[in-house]
Amino acid sequence: MNKKAIIGICCGVAAIAAIVLVIVLMNKGDDLSNLRNISVFEMNGSVKIARDGKNMDAVKNMKLRSGDDVEVGNDSYLRLCLDDDK
Repeated sequence: MNKKAIIGICCGVAAIAAIVLVIVLMNKGDDLSNLRNISVFEMNGSVKIARDGKNMDAVKNMKLRSGDDVEVGNDSYLRLCLDDDK
């Protein structure tokens, strides 16, 4: 094979790879299966969740949202469950 043929093949492979990459990146935003799920698994004592300007007590199996602030009191603990559906 001559040098021009090798360069042509490399350019073709690079173009196909670029097209595939663009297609994957464009469709990535539509796939919600990669979102993280975080929920309260176990707790003891005082555990407060601040969400949208409101404060609430945490409860078992409560799903946390992006932006939630979690406060665990002294002598208290909180265990979270991450992505139990994956």
